[in-house]
Amino acid sequence: MRRTSLILLIVLVVVAFGGGAWWWMNRETIAFPWQTKTVNVPSENTNMVTNTPNVNTVIINAPTEVKGDTTASGSFIVSGVTVKISSLQLYDTFTDMKAEKGKKILAIYTDQVATTDVPKVSAGLLDQGSLTVDGKSIAMGQYKIAGTQIGKDRGWLTFQVPEGTTSATLVIGTGATATSIPLTIKK
Repeated sequence: MRRTSLILLIVLVVVAFGGGAWWWMNRETIAFPWQTKTVNVPSENTNMVTNTPNVNTVIINAPTEVKGDTTASGSFIVSGVTVKISSLQLYDTFTDMKAEKGKKILAIYTDQVATTDVPKVSAGLLDQGSLTVDGKSIAMGQYKIAGTQIGKDRGWLTFQVPEGTTSATLVIGTGATATSIPLTIKK
């Protein structure tokens, strides 16, 4: 056997033994994707209950339902998906946004859409949403489209409106296919 072949063989044997030793020491913590995981949780009467975690499960009882202080109704269609408006509220700060001087952030809350439709609605909203206040068009700020994955979750559209605004019109789309939804804002 040639010297280079012998060195290569020795290196391969060392790597194989090292990998085998690592696998043997970590075999209980390695999880393969095709394995089902079971978790044994003792119940109050000390019997063992086996829970199998589910993937893509809807969380039915979220801590609290997210809603604005003013009910609103209406719906619009984006990319063939109907989105319903449930409520709205004015804020000085909302998530990571702070209202500009002399303005408030209007959050318009929407109901959930099917989780598979969230990307279609999000892509369709990029250029389609605006708010009309006193004849002036205000571009949409940030938005979130909520899927049905988390129970009681809400989506929202945000706009920076002048302080004292009591009514506005949400406009989704352009031209003859635009949907206009009148909104009454509670101070």
